[in-house]
Amino acid sequence: RSSVELAAHLIVPSDYTRRTLHERYNVPLEKLSLIPVGISDTFGRSESAKIAYVRAKYQLPTEFIYYPANPWQHKNHARLMAALRLYREQHGECPPLVLSGRLRNERREAMSLAIAAGIESQVIDLAFVDPTDLPELYSAAMLMVFPSLFEGFGIPLIEAMACGCPIAAADATTVPEIVGDASILFDPFSAQAIADALYFLLDNAVLREELAQRGCERVERYRWKAIVPELVD
Repeated sequence: RSSVELAAHLIVPSDYTRRTLHERYNVPLEKLSLIPVGISDTFGRSESAKIAYVRAKYQLPTEFIYYPANPWQHKNHARLMAALRLYREQHGECPPLVLSGRLRNERREAMSLAIAAGIESQVIDLAFVDPTDLPELYSAAMLMVFPSLFEGFGIPLIEAMACGCPIAAADATTVPEIVGDASILFDPFSAQAIADALYFLLDNAVLREELAQRGCERVERYRWKAIVPELVD
């Protein structure tokens, strides 16, 4: 709050963040400029050879679901694990869940949640990965699941869209604003809703390709070439 009050002007990455600062901190709207986070041109659909190299590097299966997020509580790993258990009970095992994004020296981890849910054999935790491997990880995944309960923006969303990775994401905070029609949305407070969304998308290859194409088109508004002029202005 003190930083917000001291600032001469504020750049916010989403309308959700703008509205929240206005409502919670009483920041005048004229003090707020909405300019989203940008994404580098290094993020795009990867070549098959590069995907094969990264798949071998991390010993990944042919099919997997991807979730890049540090295991903070609001990233909702616990409900995601519960959703995978429900999926297995109702439909059989789904493709393994590959996790990354755990910060260096982070003591929290997600495997204990997988063990508690009884699905540890379905979870692969890569912990911290080389950021240069991210485009290939997104490109290799069948889809990215993003059950986060709270985001001021959600950088993995635009990374996934840029790489043509279909998305199943939380219908919460800023997420719907960022993904638009390039994702299916679910109630992140319901493990059953997450499981249903995963089954629906995994069972529909045509929809996955449609979402991937919409994401590639939508992400152009988040390229630096579109954002830098706004920052300069």
